[in-house]
Amino acid sequence: MLIGAVVKVAKAGAAGLLAIWALHAQIGGAISGVVVDPTGALIPNAHVAVSGSGITAPLFTNAEGRFVSSVVPAGEYEIRVSAPGFQAAARTAVQVKAGSETKLGRIVLQVAPIVCDPGPKITFEPIASTAAEITGMVEVPTRADGPAGVAVTLFGKRSKRPIHSALSDSAGAFALTGVQPGTYRLIAHLEGYADFVVDSVQAKPGSDTRFRWALVLRACRPNRRCKTTHEFPPLVCL
Repeated sequence: MLIGAVVKVAKAGAAGLLAIWALHAQIGGAISGVVVDPTGALIPNAHVAVSGSGITAPLFTNAEGRFVSSVVPAGEYEIRVSAPGFQAAARTAVQVKAGSETKLGRIVLQVAPIVCDPGPKITFEPIASTAAEITGMVEVPTRADGPAGVAVTLFGKRSKRPIHSALSDSAGAFALTGVQPGTYRLIAHLEGYADFVVDSVQAKPGSDTRFRWALVLRACRPNRRCKTTHEFPPLVCL
């Protein structure tokens, strides 16, 4: 008798659970999508805010850049996506119907522009007549905004920490001034592009070391992110 009662309760509980899921299917739907960068590379841990119809549901993309907001009441929503280093993107007037999934497909986040910080500048100990200068040009053939804003940074031969850094101007010219004589590693860095690395640069006392050829940055390959093994300082207005 006791076993029979337990079976009846279990069946009743299962039936109730199915009824709840059926009710959700009747009154709500789901929203899904995938977040990528301009090259098509997936962006994990992007923040996705679903708002509308009286609710706000925050969630994050998984390791494959995908997100799913399930059991969303039927209605109209705005989807706003953001991630560090990228401009936020939004989809408005997204319609969710009861019992169906609204697939947004790919949501592309554009790389955030470089914003100069007018705060404290990086300063260096003035070196008398022994100070050296390193100058040159950078080129970014596939970039619509041209070569401005490329970070050109000096590192010690055996160090990954920056010693001196400068931004290229609208023509692609850069100048590293007040450099202590020595041998350095120079890296031209721009988000979304492969670093241009010069392993050995000689800075001679009181002279200008000028590159006779341009440092050409190439875009990262589709569906892959460029990686760097060095730390780059915050960029500041010159």
